[in-house]
Amino acid sequence: MYGENGQLDRIVHIREHLGRFSDEPPSLKPLNILGNWVGGQHSMSTDLGILPEESMQISFEQLRDDHKMIPLPGSIMLILPEMVEVNQPIHIAAAQQTANHQLNYLAADYSADGVFTLLTFATLQKQI
Repeated sequence: MYGENGQLDRIVHIREHLGRFSDEPPSLKPLNILGNWVGGQHSMSTDLGILPEESMQISFEQLRDDHKMIPLPGSIMLILPEMVEVNQPIHIAAAQQTANHQLNYLAADYSADGVFTLLTFATLQKQI
């Protein structure tokens, strides 16, 4: 949630599994997503059309200047804007590292009017 000043104030994390709350205690295993990641991305537009697959390259260091990276259980990282402003587009994302060291990346983009514009899913490999 964002406060009246537009700054990220808090998040609420509710763990649910198969229609009930999880009995397992959360564990925060460190997730190292820094570095350059490359792979393929699929996007869905506002008309629910799926765009052709494209290549994607992302460096999470670039996002650290104006986004907060919040680790969650299950090797998940939330990537949220530090601050939101009226009449400015926003980009929110989540990343999850898989057992084979790939990174699943899911991002949603919203226009300056707060209208959903694009949903992107990517499977990425760390560039060495």
